[in-house]
Amino acid sequence: MALQKEITLDIGLETTAYFKIDAINLDYKNKQFTISLNTYLNKKARDDNKQALTTKHYDAHSDKELVPPNHPSTNFDDYFSCSIMDKEGNVISQAYKFLKKLNEFEGCEDV
Repeated sequence: MALQKEITLDIGLETTAYFKIDAINLDYKNKQFTISLNTYLNKKARDDNKQALTTKHYDAHSDKELVPPNHPSTNFDDYFSCSIMDKEGNVISQAYKFLKKLNEFEGCEDV
């Protein structure tokens, strides 16, 4: 899941930007939340990230799984606190809906 939007860079080039939620931090006590985003300026960069997220890497000298490059965790539940979302990922879905309401993300499409 990600958001996609056609943008014009400062140098005048038009490209497709992809915005993917990297992490969500909910602070119920203080009624605050933080959404961390990764931004990719082309489809290849987004595809490379998707591949890194889904590929398991193993140490050649053992059966121990290694962390994929450019990814903080191989375990989805460790990275997104599973205590704040259900199996359908509704916290993430709601975060994307929230982002689409902001002026900066106006016109974004789900991909």
